[in-house]
Amino acid sequence: MEMGRRDLEDLLGQVDEVLDLDDDARRRRVVDELVAELETRFGPELSGELAYLTGYLLYQRPGGAELSEKMERLFVRAAQGADEDTVARSSLYLGHVAYDQRDYYLAKERFALVQENELHDFLRTKLLEMRACCHLRLRELPQFLASLEVLVVTAEGLPIEDVCPQNLAAGLEEASLAEARGSRAALLSLARRLDAAAGFEDWISERMESSLLRAR
Repeated sequence: MEMGRRDLEDLLGQVDEVLDLDDDARRRRVVDELVAELETRFGPELSGELAYLTGYLLYQRPGGAELSEKMERLFVRAAQGADEDTVARSSLYLGHVAYDQRDYYLAKERFALVQENELHDFLRTKLLEMRACCHLRLRELPQFLASLEVLVVTAEGLPIEDVCPQNLAAGLEEASLAEARGSRAALLSLARRLDAAAGFEDWISERMESSLLRAR
């Protein structure tokens, strides 16, 4: 059975409702029910935009990491023969799945393949952030500095609501940049600029400072 325009609009509305749920148990239940309904209605071999949205729902499900293989299958199918926008979004989330599994080499490869110009501003900024995060996690310090600068320059040209580098903040909380102390001034300057672009006081810069001081 094919999905019509009204079906897609209804699904998008339900996805928005899921994202508004704060209770993890309820959110998990609603996602499971919606995915089961979609697979019953359209069949288990979902493709295109429908496969992307189903994978995205599972990604937003609390405890969704246990479903990483299913998400990967959905995003791969979504990227096959779909429009360029769906291909780019699906490829981005394939990178996210690998990153969440701490397979940073694979995540880096996947993020490198995403056509950033096919993404809207929020997801494009997220892609640039995730590329920087991979370099940070892999201790590729020159590449991290270069990719962070690309992220900051891009973020400074966008509205505040399109800039939310929470993955970078989390990475800095765990990483040691002690070996990059020679680039301390440049890294702190970029961190402060990113805070300003995102409307934060010192969320990134504080974590950057701690990371520069943290022993490996």
